[in-house]
Amino acid sequence: MAEKRTQASVNYRLGGTHCGACKHFYNENEKTETGECRLVEGVIGEVLGCDLFERAPGPKGNRPANAQPQQPKTGMAGLVRKKSSY
Repeated sequence: MAEKRTQASVNYRLGGTHCGACKHFYNENEKTETGECRLVEGVIGEVLGCDLFERAPGPKGNRPANAQPQQPKTGMAGLVRKKSSY
């Protein structure tokens, strides 16, 4: 396997295409918003991006470039009470 590149060398940044939709990104714990990249060293945030982005096939690659991470909705904490209109 080739040596991984540094984040600085691939212009790792906020904005543009997201690592979470890239074919090189993988996250073994779906409950976190970070994972690893097959090409870049270190912890990788799924809403950040770099110059090596290649869109993943299927649902993973359909994530919009400006998508924001979703907070898990569990139990009563995920419910929002709407104001009554009467």
